[in-house]
Amino acid sequence: MYTERKDKHGHPIFEGDIIHGLMNYGPAGMCDSFACVDFEQSVGGYQWNYFDVGTIEIVGNVYDDNEILGIPPKFI
Repeated sequence: MYTERKDKHGHPIFEGDIIHGLMNYGPAGMCDSFACVDFEQSVGGYQWNYFDVGTIEIVGNVYDDNEILGIPPKFI
């Protein structure tokens, strides 16, 4: 499902995409982070509130590239 957002290269972001970018950890500062896009959280803004949206890029998707997140294929 399309999230109505695009990454820094202009590619549309879909549910299940794995994104990489700077995430705001509050007082700890910004850190590189990976996340799987979850539509329920995306609609509510959860993921977008913590990521610097201008740094997000799609690096794969949970169905084909789940090793990026360290998830064994049988759990997808």
